[in-house]
Amino acid sequence: MLIERKLDCRYNFAYLFEITDSGTQFLGPSIFSNSGLASYSQNIVASPTRLFQMLDDAIDTVCRDELISQRPQLPDTELMSTILNDLFADNYRGYLGVDMMLYVDNGRLRVAPCIEINLRCTMGVVAHLLAERYIDANSVAAMQMNITPTRPSNQEVLMGGTQHNSVVVGTEESCAGVVESYVAKNGKLKSGKVALTPPDNQFCITLEII
Repeated sequence: MLIERKLDCRYNFAYLFEITDSGTQFLGPSIFSNSGLASYSQNIVASPTRLFQMLDDAIDTVCRDELISQRPQLPDTELMSTILNDLFADNYRGYLGVDMMLYVDNGRLRVAPCIEINLRCTMGVVAHLLAERYIDANSVAAMQMNITPTRPSNQEVLMGGTQHNSVVVGTEESCAGVVESYVAKNGKLKSGKVALTPPDNQFCITLEII
Protein backbone atom coordinates (compact mmCIF):
# COMPACT_ATOMS: atom_id res chain seq x y z
CA MET A 1 0.00 0.00 0.00
CA LEU A 2 1.23 3.51 -0.88
CA ILE A 3 -0.13 6.52 0.98
CA GLU A 4 0.57 10.03 -0.28
CA ARG A 5 -0.58 13.50 0.65
CA LYS A 6 -3.67 14.55 -1.28
CA LEU A 7 -2.94 17.39 -3.67
CA ASP A 8 -5.29 20.33 -4.25
CA CYS A 9 -5.82 19.53 -7.93
CA ARG A 10 -6.88 22.20 -10.40
CA TYR A 11 -6.26 20.47 -13.75
CA ASN A 12 -5.43 16.93 -14.94
CA PHE A 13 -3.24 16.38 -17.96
CA ALA A 14 -0.63 14.01 -19.33
CA TYR A 15 2.21 13.79 -21.82
CA LEU A 16 2.02 11.03 -24.42
CA PHE A 17 4.98 9.18 -25.90
CA GLU A 18 5.74 6.25 -28.18
CA ILE A 19 8.81 4.03 -27.85
CA THR A 20 10.02 2.43 -31.07
CA ASP A 21 13.30 0.93 -32.28
CA SER A 22 14.31 4.48 -33.25
CA GLY A 23 13.86 5.86 -29.73
CA THR A 24 11.21 7.65 -27.70
CA GLN A 25 9.02 10.21 -29.46
CA PHE A 26 6.81 12.81 -27.80
CA LEU A 27 3.32 12.70 -29.34
CA GLY A 28 1.58 15.54 -27.56
CA PRO A 29 -0.29 16.47 -24.39
CA SER A 30 -3.51 14.94 -23.16
CA ILE A 31 -6.20 16.83 -21.22
CA PHE A 32 -8.59 14.61 -19.30
CA SER A 33 -10.96 14.63 -16.35
CA ASN A 34 -12.15 12.08 -13.83
CA SER A 35 -15.49 11.50 -12.14
CA GLY A 36 -16.08 12.12 -8.45
CA LEU A 37 -14.88 8.56 -7.73
CA ALA A 38 -11.55 9.27 -9.51
CA SER A 39 -12.51 7.04 -12.45
CA TYR A 40 -11.94 8.15 -16.04
CA SER A 41 -14.59 10.47 -17.45
CA GLN A 42 -13.43 12.26 -20.61
CA ASN A 43 -10.62 13.52 -22.85
CA ILE A 44 -10.38 16.67 -24.92
CA VAL A 45 -9.73 15.72 -28.56
CA ALA A 46 -7.75 18.31 -30.50
CA SER A 47 -4.37 18.94 -32.10
CA PRO A 48 -1.29 19.08 -29.82
CA THR A 49 -0.92 22.79 -30.57
CA ARG A 50 -4.50 23.45 -29.49
CA LEU A 51 -4.11 21.34 -26.34
CA PHE A 52 -0.95 23.20 -25.29
CA GLN A 53 -2.85 26.46 -25.76
CA MET A 54 -5.62 25.12 -23.53
CA LEU A 55 -3.04 24.20 -20.88
CA ASP A 56 -1.59 27.71 -21.03
CA ASP A 57 -5.09 29.18 -20.73
CA ALA A 58 -5.83 26.95 -17.73
CA ILE A 59 -2.66 28.12 -15.98
CA ASP A 60 -3.55 31.76 -16.68
CA THR A 61 -7.10 31.25 -15.37
CA VAL A 62 -6.00 29.64 -12.10
CA CYS A 63 -3.35 32.30 -11.52
CA ARG A 64 -5.86 35.07 -12.17
CA ASP A 65 -8.73 33.62 -10.15
CA GLU A 66 -6.59 32.71 -7.15
CA LEU A 67 -4.31 35.77 -7.28
CA ILE A 68 -1.18 33.72 -7.92
CA SER A 69 1.65 35.79 -9.36
CA GLN A 70 4.24 33.10 -10.21
CA ARG A 71 3.44 31.03 -13.28
CA PRO A 72 4.78 27.44 -13.29
CA GLN A 73 6.71 25.94 -16.19
CA LEU A 74 5.41 22.82 -17.92
CA PRO A 75 7.81 19.84 -18.05
CA ASP A 76 10.37 19.78 -20.85
CA THR A 77 9.33 17.22 -23.47
CA GLU A 78 12.85 16.51 -24.76
CA LEU A 79 14.19 15.86 -21.27
CA MET A 80 11.25 13.56 -20.50
CA SER A 81 11.78 11.67 -23.77
CA THR A 82 15.41 11.06 -22.81
CA ILE A 83 14.53 9.89 -19.29
CA LEU A 84 11.75 7.58 -20.48
CA ASN A 85 14.00 6.14 -23.18
CA ASP A 86 16.66 5.34 -20.57
CA LEU A 87 14.08 3.73 -18.28
CA PHE A 88 12.03 1.64 -20.70
CA ALA A 89 13.51 1.38 -24.21
CA ASP A 90 15.44 -1.82 -23.48
CA ASN A 91 12.29 -3.75 -22.58
CA TYR A 92 9.25 -1.98 -24.01
CA ARG A 93 7.82 -0.94 -27.38
CA GLY A 94 4.59 0.97 -27.69
CA TYR A 95 2.66 3.91 -26.32
CA LEU A 96 2.90 5.33 -22.82
CA GLY A 97 1.40 8.20 -20.91
CA VAL A 98 2.74 10.17 -17.97
CA ASP A 99 -0.11 11.55 -15.87
CA MET A 100 0.44 15.01 -14.37
CA MET A 101 -1.46 17.61 -12.43
CA LEU A 102 -1.69 21.33 -11.83
CA TYR A 103 -2.24 21.88 -8.12
CA VAL A 104 -2.18 24.69 -5.58
CA ASP A 105 0.17 24.45 -2.59
CA ASN A 106 0.63 27.23 -0.03
CA GLY A 107 -0.64 29.88 -2.42
CA ARG A 108 1.48 28.73 -5.37
CA LEU A 109 0.44 26.91 -8.53
CA ARG A 110 2.69 23.91 -9.09
CA VAL A 111 3.05 21.04 -11.56
CA ALA A 112 3.17 17.46 -10.33
CA PRO A 113 5.28 16.05 -13.20
CA CYS A 114 4.66 12.35 -12.62
CA ILE A 115 1.55 11.07 -10.87
CA GLU A 116 1.95 7.74 -12.64
CA ILE A 117 3.36 6.21 -15.82
CA ASN A 118 1.04 4.01 -17.89
CA LEU A 119 2.85 1.64 -20.25
CA ARG A 120 -0.11 1.06 -22.55
CA CYS A 121 -2.36 2.68 -25.10
CA THR A 122 -4.14 5.09 -22.77
CA MET A 123 -7.41 6.88 -23.42
CA GLY A 124 -5.24 9.94 -24.05
CA VAL A 125 -3.52 8.09 -26.89
CA VAL A 126 -6.94 7.14 -28.28
CA ALA A 127 -7.95 10.82 -28.16
CA HIS A 128 -4.67 11.77 -29.88
CA LEU A 129 -5.26 9.29 -32.71
CA LEU A 130 -8.88 10.40 -33.09
CA ALA A 131 -7.72 14.01 -33.39
CA GLU A 132 -5.22 13.07 -36.09
CA ARG A 133 -7.62 10.97 -38.15
CA TYR A 134 -11.16 12.20 -37.61
CA ILE A 135 -11.31 15.75 -36.18
CA ASP A 136 -11.21 18.84 -38.36
CA ALA A 137 -8.08 20.91 -37.67
CA ASN A 138 -10.14 23.89 -36.52
CA SER A 139 -12.39 21.87 -34.21
CA VAL A 140 -12.20 20.67 -30.60
CA ALA A 141 -14.12 17.62 -29.40
CA ALA A 142 -14.83 15.81 -26.14
CA MET A 143 -14.56 12.02 -25.88
CA GLN A 144 -16.80 11.07 -22.97
CA MET A 145 -17.41 7.70 -21.31
CA ASN A 146 -20.50 6.64 -19.40
CA ILE A 147 -21.60 3.26 -18.08
CA THR A 148 -24.98 2.21 -19.47
CA PRO A 149 -27.01 -1.01 -19.16
CA THR A 150 -27.83 -1.47 -22.88
CA ARG A 151 -27.43 0.26 -26.20
CA PRO A 152 -29.39 0.03 -29.46
CA SER A 153 -27.44 -0.76 -32.62
CA ASN A 154 -25.97 1.97 -34.81
CA GLN A 155 -23.84 2.32 -37.91
CA GLU A 156 -20.09 2.61 -37.94
CA VAL A 157 -18.77 6.04 -36.96
CA LEU A 158 -18.57 8.50 -39.86
CA MET A 159 -19.78 5.88 -42.33
CA GLY A 160 -23.59 6.32 -42.37
CA GLY A 161 -25.73 9.22 -43.52
CA THR A 162 -26.28 10.99 -46.82
CA GLN A 163 -23.28 12.12 -48.85
CA HIS A 164 -23.16 15.38 -50.83
CA ASN A 165 -19.78 16.37 -52.34
CA SER A 166 -17.79 14.48 -49.66
CA VAL A 167 -19.92 15.98 -46.86
CA VAL A 168 -21.68 13.40 -44.68
CA VAL A 169 -24.77 14.43 -42.73
CA GLY A 170 -26.22 11.70 -40.56
CA THR A 171 -28.60 11.12 -37.69
CA GLU A 172 -28.74 7.87 -35.74
CA GLU A 173 -30.11 6.82 -32.38
CA SER A 174 -27.42 4.89 -30.53
CA CYS A 175 -25.53 4.41 -27.29
CA ALA A 176 -28.49 3.89 -24.95
CA GLY A 177 -30.65 6.62 -26.44
CA VAL A 178 -27.92 9.08 -27.50
CA VAL A 179 -29.03 10.70 -30.73
CA GLU A 180 -26.17 11.09 -33.19
CA SER A 181 -26.30 14.17 -35.39
CA TYR A 182 -23.13 15.07 -37.20
CA VAL A 183 -21.54 16.76 -40.20
CA ALA A 184 -18.30 15.37 -41.64
CA LYS A 185 -16.23 16.47 -44.61
CA ASN A 186 -13.50 14.34 -46.20
CA GLY A 187 -13.69 11.95 -43.25
CA LYS A 188 -13.19 14.72 -40.66
CA LEU A 189 -15.87 15.47 -38.09
CA LYS A 190 -16.78 19.17 -38.25
CA SER A 191 -19.78 19.32 -35.93
CA GLY A 192 -22.19 17.15 -34.00
CA LYS A 193 -21.96 13.98 -31.95
CA VAL A 194 -21.23 10.32 -32.75
CA ALA A 195 -21.02 7.10 -30.74
CA LEU A 196 -17.73 5.19 -30.70
CA THR A 197 -18.74 2.01 -28.88
CA PRO A 198 -20.30 -1.04 -30.56
CA PRO A 199 -23.89 -2.21 -30.01
CA ASP A 200 -24.92 -3.68 -26.64
CA ASN A 201 -21.80 -2.40 -24.91
CA GLN A 202 -22.02 -1.53 -21.20
CA PHE A 203 -19.61 1.37 -21.74
CA CYS A 204 -20.97 4.20 -23.85
CA ILE A 205 -18.26 6.38 -25.41
CA THR A 206 -19.24 9.40 -27.49
CA LEU A 207 -17.30 11.95 -29.49
CA GLU A 208 -18.82 15.43 -29.65
CA ILE A 209 -17.59 18.69 -31.15
CA ILE A 210 -17.60 21.38 -28.44
